[in-house]
Amino acid sequence: MEEYLKPIVPKKTTNSEPQQLHIPSEVSELDEAGTSGLVMGPALPSESSEIELNNDVLRKLGARKRKGEDLIVREVNASSLMPDSREWLAQLSEETTYRPSHKKHDGPTSQQKRKHQITYLAFQAKANELDLKNQWANNRQTKRQTQSKYGF
Repeated sequence: MEEYLKPIVPKKTTNSEPQQLHIPSEVSELDEAGTSGLVMGPALPSESSEIELNNDVLRKLGARKRKGEDLIVREVNASSLMPDSREWLAQLSEETTYRPSHKKHDGPTSQQKRKHQITYLAFQAKANELDLKNQWANNRQTKRQTQSKYGF
């Protein structure tokens, strides 16, 4: 069981040989910290893998060098762009586009209409849903305006 817990250490080789892993077989091969010379942490890039970015590469990556150009910085106040909170709430609750929830040929039959069956009434309620939502939103808004006007 202890064999599986021993750290795997890269064997030091020359550049001509491929790198092999060396598993220490004895505890004596481990150093004082018990790591057998392993260094933990992110690997440092080697000298050959370092990338030098020149102007052409930066231009290809989308970076721009501004040579003496002045930047124009504009300050914008977010509250000037946002509508009043009451207007914003009214716009949220009001739907302007009609989205039918059914197809025309899936509608109720003439007998269902004549007898006021529940399927026809549900169909009619779905058709009037948008109008009812807008009417309720307007009623809530006028109620709030009246309450604020008289101090309720």
